[in-house]
Amino acid sequence: MPKTTFDVPVEIDEIALDVLGWEGDARVRITADAGSKSRTTYLCGLSATFRFSLEAWSVRYHDSEPDDYPPSLLLEVNCPGLGEPLYREISTHAIRTLRTPLRESASTTIGFGLPQVAPSQFRARITAYDALDAPYRLSSFQESRGELPAEVIDELGNAALIPRFAALRAYTTKEEVVLVASGTIAGGSPEALAEAAGKLRWFDPRDGSAELPMPAFRIEVLDETGFMLAEHEPRLGLHYPYNVTSPITQRPARWFINWDEDLDEMTGTPAKVVLRVTAGD
Repeated sequence: MPKTTFDVPVEIDEIALDVLGWEGDARVRITADAGSKSRTTYLCGLSATFRFSLEAWSVRYHDSEPDDYPPSLLLEVNCPGLGEPLYREISTHAIRTLRTPLRESASTTIGFGLPQVAPSQFRARITAYDALDAPYRLSSFQESRGELPAEVIDELGNAALIPRFAALRAYTTKEEVVLVASGTIAGGSPEALAEAAGKLRWFDPRDGSAELPMPAFRIEVLDETGFMLAEHEPRLGLHYPYNVTSPITQRPARWFINWDEDLDEMTGTPAKVVLRVTAGD
């Protein structure tokens, strides 16, 4: 099989982009270069244009000053015949620079010496989150070697701001431990939010508004004895825009985490992954 290049169908999650002020279009292209013994190297290219509107970003869970950054864009590439999905955060720029469209181009090798698969197996998707913690570069496809138990431990019991999980999965590959998690953080009752705001030293009841620190997360990889082999604290940096006249926001904050750690860096065999819900800054 000679070197071939083909376009991949791209799904744009228009609703997710729209509520965060984004719109755009993208193309994803794969080059497959067959080597000896039917093994193939795959190269993934992205060509995209996005436009951002500060006015369309109506519910804001982090700062919107000119030097701050808008909500995050995420590229997902799937090919079941080669391994688990790949994720990459699409780099954005400070809000003050987004008066013109954001044009993004990237090319990354996503597999060496892999099986040949039909082009129809590839799919791509672009969505957006209020905050995410994911690589800035696509890695290489790897197959799962086994699922790991993944447990959520809520250390806060916070009735004001409540995290909910849409997905939580941990697994091992030949080289890594991988965690993929996503969900929302929503306001609880108006009474619980008012109580949380009242505990802030800088809260002025006459103004009636405050930024409540959102819950944060801590990832821990444990062996069968409970020994901690690795840990990571995703940087989401979300704040809840509390206002006494309308305490419940129109939509919850959406978040996404994709994290991996080399097995060679661990002094034991992973048996479990814990995602702790902790106090945010």
